[in-house]
Formats: sequence, structure tokens, C-alpha cells
Amino acid sequence: MTAAFSWPLQEALIDHLRSDAALRQYLGRDQIIDAAANEGRPEGAAASAPKIIFGDDDVSPWFDKTDRGALHEFTIMIRSGRRGFREVKKIAAAVSDALEDPELALERGQLVRLQFLDGRFTRSDEDDQRQAELRYRAIVEDTSH
Repeated sequence: MTAAFSWPLQEALIDHLRSDAALRQYLGRDQIIDAAANEGRPEGAAASAPKIIFGDDDVSPWFDKTDRGALHEFTIMIRSGRRGFREVKKIAAAVSDALEDPELALERGQLVRLQFLDGRFTRSDEDDQRQAELRYRAIVEDTSH
């Protein structure tokens, strides 16, 4: 039952980030995605274009005295082929701002809480790509009962 909220949560998050004006300064709607379309090494401008990619999502049951649902811990990755961390960190700040107390319309369930857990900024030695990993915890309540 708890995995039933995973895609509705992710879909609502993608829609919310795609509609954020601050994020549109840095990337287009098509650059906020479920997974990289081409995990190989893109060439030219596509290699350096920033992307927001949804990563791992761990799900466990959540309940209190009257309600039940799911607890999700998920990762949002930000990738850029530019040198330095400036672009990645600015996009990470915009993502954090956009997810501060968001109003999300889920297809199934209701978001009860969204909390930033931690972030990590790294550089790939292979292709000099910069990356951020932002981890969040969400509680989604089952509204079907």
C-alpha cells in the first residue's frame, strides 16, 4: 500500500518545480526529469546544460492514531557540465526555495510534510561534471479511507 504514493508524489514535485519562475532562469521544463534521457555522454551544449533528475526513493509505512500513509526519503540530483559549483549551487538554492512549504496536488494521497534532510555537492573526475544531491523526507497521508 505505501508504494502507491511514490509516483503521485514525484509527479507533483516535477510539476511544481517545472512551474517555478526562479528555476526557469536556469533551465527549461524539459530539463526537470524523472531520469536522464541519454545516460551516455551527450555532446556539445547538451553536455553542459543543467538538469534536475529524480533519484532514489525509499518508502516505508507511516501512521499515527487516526491516519496512515507513507514516509518517503528521496533524492533530487542537479547536474551541470560547467566548471565550478556556482550554477549547481544556485539551482540547488532555487529548488530548496521552491520546496519550502509547497502546495502540491497529488493524484493520490495528501502531502502532510516535506522536510529537507541534507545536501551534497560533488565533482566527477571522469568528465568534470558538477552535481548536487538534495535529500528530502515527505509524509503522504492516505486520503482514501
